[in-house]
Amino acid sequence: MDQPQEISVLLRQWSDGDRESLDRPLPLVYDELHKQARRYLRRERQDHTLQTTALIHEAYIKLSGQRNVEWENRNHFFAIICTCLCRNCGRLYNRVRSDAAAKRGVAKCKSRGELDDKVADAWAARGHARIHELDRSAIDDLNHAVSLALNSLTTQLWVGEYYMIWDVEKSVQVLENAARMDPLSPIPPAFIGFDYYMLRQYDKAIIYGHKSMKIDPHFATERAYIAQTYCAMGDAKSAENELNDILPEAVNGLSLSAKATVLAIQGKRREAEGVLAQMQRLAETQYVSPFEFATVYVSLNDRDQTFVYLNKAYDDGSEHLGFMRNMPLFDPIRDDPRYDELLRKIGFVQ
Repeated sequence: MDQPQEISVLLRQWSDGDRESLDRPLPLVYDELHKQARRYLRRERQDHTLQTTALIHEAYIKLSGQRNVEWENRNHFFAIICTCLCRNCGRLYNRVRSDAAAKRGVAKCKSRGELDDKVADAWAARGHARIHELDRSAIDDLNHAVSLALNSLTTQLWVGEYYMIWDVEKSVQVLENAARMDPLSPIPPAFIGFDYYMLRQYDKAIIYGHKSMKIDPHFATERAYIAQTYCAMGDAKSAENELNDILPEAVNGLSLSAKATVLAIQGKRREAEGVLAQMQRLAETQYVSPFEFATVYVSLNDRDQTFVYLNKAYDDGSEHLGFMRNMPLFDPIRDDPRYDELLRKIGFVQ
C-alpha cells in the first residue's frame, strides 16, 4: 500500500471510532508538516520562542481533541492540520499587536464551532499549501475559502500571495483590499511594497514599505525587502541604513542575504562572502532558505552557485521561485539556458 492510500485508510479508521489511528498518520507526513511549519514561523516576528517541532505537536494535540470528523483523504487531513499550524503561529504575532487593534477586534478568529469558518480555513490552508507547490489550482481552493468567509484577512493575504506569483498587478488589487480590512496590520502594505518592487515601481515600493514599518518598526523582514528595493535603485547607502536599524536579535537569513547583496553591488566581494559564511553558520541552527543563498550568489555574479541554490529551493518547495520571474535581482541570469530549464521544471514554461 502506498503512503497516501495508507494515510487515507488510517483516517477512515479514526472517523469510525479508532482513536489510536491518529497516532500513525502524523509520522508519515511529518517532514512535509515540518517544512510548512518553518514557512509559517518565518512570516512571524523573529523574537518568538516557539519552534517548528513544538508548533506541529501543539497542532496535533488540538487535532486529537476533535470529534465527529469525517476524514476524506490525506489532502483533507493535511489541510486541517495546516490550519491548526496557521492558527497557532498567528497567535505569536497577535500577542504583540497593538492594544488599539485588540480593542477593535481586527481579524479576530471566529469560534471553531462555526462550521463555515472551519470549512473555509481548511480550503484556505490547502490552497496555501498549493501555493508553495507553485500549483495554479491553488486559486480554486482560495476562492472557495473566500466565498465561505469573505472577511478573512488571512485568506485575502494568501490570495494576494498567489497573485504575487501569477499576476502581480492583480495581487496589488487584492492586497489593497486586505489593507482596508485591517489598517493596523503591517503585512498588507509589506506585500504591496514587494509587488511594486517586482513591477519595478520602486518609489511606490519604498512608500508601502515605510507604511509597513510605521505600523511595526521592528518588522525585520520588511526592512530587508526595503533594502533590496534600494539596491535595485542603486542606492546602497539607503539600503545600509535600513539594515542597520534591524535589531541584533531579529537578524535572520533574509536580512543577512540583503546585507551581502548591498556589499556585492558596491564591489565589496570579500565582505559579502563573509556575510555568506555567516548565513551558512546560521543555517546550522535555524532554517535559512536556499533561495536566500541564491540571491547572494547572483549578486556576486556566481552563476553556477546561483543555480545550485535555486534548484535546492525548488527541492525545498520555496514559493519564492515564483517571485524570481519578476525580481530585478535575477535579471543577470535570464539569458542562461539553465534559467529556462528551471522555469520548465517549475511549470512556468511548457
